[in-house]
Amino acid sequence: MRATLKKPWRSPAGKLYPSGTMFVKSRGVQTLPWIEAEWYDFEIPGVEYGMVLIPNTVFRALTPEERKIKRSRQALADAHYEATKDPLLY
Repeated sequence: MRATLKKPWRSPAGKLYPSGTMFVKSRGVQTLPWIEAEWYDFEIPGVEYGMVLIPNTVFRALTPEERKIKRSRQALADAHYEATKDPLLY
């Protein structure tokens, strides 16, 4: 499998991959059976290259229940940001 990013993407580990980054599924590297992830070779043109372990959950669509939970958590985070953005509080 080969994929090139059309827009920037932040991995679950927090690394930002810019648009144009190419990912290729590694053929020779195997993960342990109980680890639900795959190894990918990546190349950021002219910057860096390497390997990254991407969990299979990245490619799975969210269920309606998971979407509801994600929206509620985002609403809580947004409310917290609004409540604490006043510079005079700190």
